[in-house]
Order: sequence, then structure tokens, then C-alpha cells
Amino acid sequence: MYISQNVKAQVILKSAEAQSLTSKVRDCSISPTTVQRLNNQAAKQFKPYYFTL
Repeated sequence: MYISQNVKAQVILKSAEAQSLTSKVRDCSISPTTVQRLNNQAAKQFKPYYFTL
């Protein structure tokens, strides 16, 4: 299944607003698993990588 960039952006914005998982699922019409996967992908950008100088 294809998730549009607009839906991905909407999930990330709602995460930044600290909305619950169920509200993101309801508002974006996608599964809880997909919401969690998108949140995990976005969080990887902010995790420190200690093996660089």
C-alpha cells in the first residue's frame, strides 16, 4: 500500500503536537502500525550517532 507524502507529513505534524496514537489513526485513516512505523522513521533523524567525529 502506498502512503502519500501528505499523510506522512500529517502524522509527523500531529506527533509534534503530542496527539495520541488513536487520534492520529482516526484523523489520517491509516492503521496504528503504520503510524508507529512513521513515528519511528522520523525519530531516527534525531537520534545521535556517536561514531562520527
